[in-house]
Amino acid sequence: MCLDGANPKGRRRIAMARRPLINLQDFLEHVQLMRSDDFYEKVAHTSPQLARFFEERNPRLLRRIESIILSMTIFERRNPRVLKLSLSRRARVAVGSGVPMSHIDDLLQHFFHMQHYIDGLQS
Repeated sequence: MCLDGANPKGRRRIAMARRPLINLQDFLEHVQLMRSDDFYEKVAHTSPQLARFFEERNPRLLRRIESIILSMTIFERRNPRVLKLSLSRRARVAVGSGVPMSHIDDLLQHFFHMQHYIDGLQS
């Protein structure tokens, strides 16, 4: 009898199952979508309540989030845990994006909460 972890395909399946469903690269794409002009029009057609929610969002906040994520390397976007563990990486991203390090910490905290919530929905 062959267990899933005993063959390479099984190990790959297990590793993929443990991988988070969303990373900062995906989050960046969503933020850029929300910043687009036609996003509000599409949302307004589907749900007026959602349109009001997104209109209340501060466009400066979306620009700040985008600049923070763009200041990260591809590796950091795909593996945000390294930022959580490394103070020097967070400091470099803060300098690169022109925001205080507390903004980086807040973004990471909100992202990990969102990631945990999405993972819980999938289980």
